[in-house]
Amino acid sequence: MKPLFYTLAFFILIACDKAEKHCLQTDIARLAPSSIEEIYDCADTRYSLEIDLQDNYVLLNNKKDYDEKVGGSCHPDIDFEKYDLLIGKKQLQSGNHAIHYQLKEDCAHQQILIVSFYQNLTMVAPNITYHALLPKTASNNNIVIETEVIYNWSK
Repeated sequence: MKPLFYTLAFFILIACDKAEKHCLQTDIARLAPSSIEEIYDCADTRYSLEIDLQDNYVLLNNKKDYDEKVGGSCHPDIDFEKYDLLIGKKQLQSGNHAIHYQLKEDCAHQQILIVSFYQNLTMVAPNITYHALLPKTASNNNIVIETEVIYNWSK
C-alpha cells in the first residue's frame, strides 16, 4: 500500500509543478509601457527629467506630487486621470546606451516592470532617470520593479 501512496504523491507533485511552469512560461502578458518621450515628445528623459532619488523609484499618481518632485527641462502636463508615473534613478558603472522596459503580468495578476539598462564603453558613471507611464489601475501600487544592467560592448 505504501508504494502505491508514494507513487501517487510523486505524480501529483510532478503534475502540479508542470502546471505552474506552464502558467509562468506561457500565460505571461508582455506589455510595453508608454513613455513621456513617445506621448509628450520629450527628448532623452534619462537626462531631461530630474527627481531627488538614489537607486530607488517612486510611483506618482497625481499632478501635485509630480510638480513637487519632478523637475528638469521636460515637464509635460501628464494626464493623471489616465496614467500613473513610475520614476526612478539608477547609478551605473559606465555610459548608458539605452533603457528598455517590459511590463509583465504573472498568473496571479501581479505586475512586474523589468527595466533593462544597456551599457556601453563610455567611462562615465551616470545617475540615470528612468520612467514608465502605466495605465491607471489600483494594482500599480503593488507593482514589482526589477532592474538589470546589460553590458553591450559591441555598440
